[in-house]
Amino acid sequence: MLWLEATHTCFRGGRNADRQGFQSAVIAHAVIKAEAMGVPLAMDGGGELQRLAEGTPRGKVGREKFRVVLRASNGVVEASDYLSHKHDWVQMEDEMTDVKHKTVFRPSAIATKRAKQEP
Repeated sequence: MLWLEATHTCFRGGRNADRQGFQSAVIAHAVIKAEAMGVPLAMDGGGELQRLAEGTPRGKVGREKFRVVLRASNGVVEASDYLSHKHDWVQMEDEMTDVKHKTVFRPSAIATKRAKQEP
């Protein structure tokens, strides 16, 4: 799964940045990456994600509840405020997140595969 956290601009550059254009470009890139990798893309919100996939054979977008297994990173610092209540922790063993409720894009190839598996 690709996990897209909130995007931010730096304070100095943010004053003049086209935030909507920046956000759209990041989401479009993440969709292309998810398609190329054949994995779901999860993120907050999702209006732009819905717009990118709507009316195309790219895949399906919907709200889902799930948990994420964070694999041990052999001493690399995990810094996500979105995956855990911890921040900047050395992750030496696998951990399971709390339940997440996110907008998920499933590229056509895996959306079709999942539909066949569901009753």
